[in-house]
Amino acid sequence: MNRLSETRKLHGKTLAEVADAINLAPNTISQYENGKREPKLKIWQEMADYFSVSVPYLQGFDECKPATNRIRYLREKNGLSQSALGGQIGVSQQAINNYENGTREPKLKTCQKLADCFGVSIQYLLKLDSDTNQTKGELDLALAQATKEYSLSDRQVQELKQELLANLWFQAKWIKEKECEKHDTTDFQ
Repeated sequence: MNRLSETRKLHGKTLAEVADAINLAPNTISQYENGKREPKLKIWQEMADYFSVSVPYLQGFDECKPATNRIRYLREKNGLSQSALGGQIGVSQQAINNYENGTREPKLKTCQKLADCFGVSIQYLLKLDSDTNQTKGELDLALAQATKEYSLSDRQVQELKQELLANLWFQAKWIKEKECEKHDTTDFQ
């Protein structure tokens, strides 16, 4: 289940306030919160930006939160200060500090910038892969080949990455829900 309702309430926002901020009807936001409709990636990103959280966090995936220590590890391994890293990816030193201390989560775009900066996959950065020596994976290589073969612009590559990541999260959620359905015994009680 996603964290839309929980996040909205934590921020003290009404359905109408969120809907107005991202130019949607309150009923649409309600359907997103109840799982009756699934937002497109653009809407996920707008809501995540509005609440200053990452898309995977808002979608209900806990795995994105533990990136904190991995960011610190990679930064120190590369001999970067928080300020230098922030400058490379376009965020403040304080934002890097907050990511490392777990007081704020990087948004999806920032996660991608961090992964690109360190030459690791976003899965590794978000601790979805336990290999501490993880570098660009098969998806990154396929993306590089597609970029070359189809002469994709930087903007097109970023859009493609966002779509691929969103699809990954949706597929993971679907698999998890199917797994839960297999083990649901409520019909037998």
